[in-house]
Amino acid sequence: MGRPRLYHTPEAKAAANRAKSTRSYNKYKTDINRRRRAHYRADNPDAIPRPPLRRHNTESMRTLDDITNNTPLHHFIDNLVRTYLAKHDELVLSRPLAMLEKHLRDVQQLEGLILQEQGAGEKWYNARQATLRVQGAVQAMEEIICTTLTCDLAAEHQAGRLMYQKQ
Repeated sequence: MGRPRLYHTPEAKAAANRAKSTRSYNKYKTDINRRRRAHYRADNPDAIPRPPLRRHNTESMRTLDDITNNTPLHHFIDNLVRTYLAKHDELVLSRPLAMLEKHLRDVQQLEGLILQEQGAGEKWYNARQATLRVQGAVQAMEEIICTTLTCDLAAEHQAGRLMYQKQ
């Protein structure tokens, strides 16, 4: 007597085969993709080679809390506006904006690396939230600088019409 049948329908057999193939692909994904890239480069010598991914040392990268001195973002921006209104020194606004823009570039690059290497998972979602938070800070700072150039910042601040005040 033979062994009992594992699959009673062709659909069940196909589903099991797909599951097995998926497990195998996930297990050997990096090797398979490396061979595919090498094969593609051999077949397409004119293709522009992509630079290798650069690893970020996330411990040395500044965080938004480092830039804002561990204060909530709207308090940090409000303190900058009040300092600017007291001193009328453009460096009070431009220096933090430059630091925020540099941090934004770093966070966007890190987000792209996570998306490329691991896909749209939980780590990418967290990186995306960090990027959006820094983008909001940069936009608020740019709005404040534009307001200083186009209208009365003190009046806009007093009326609560600045972007960071509406959040």
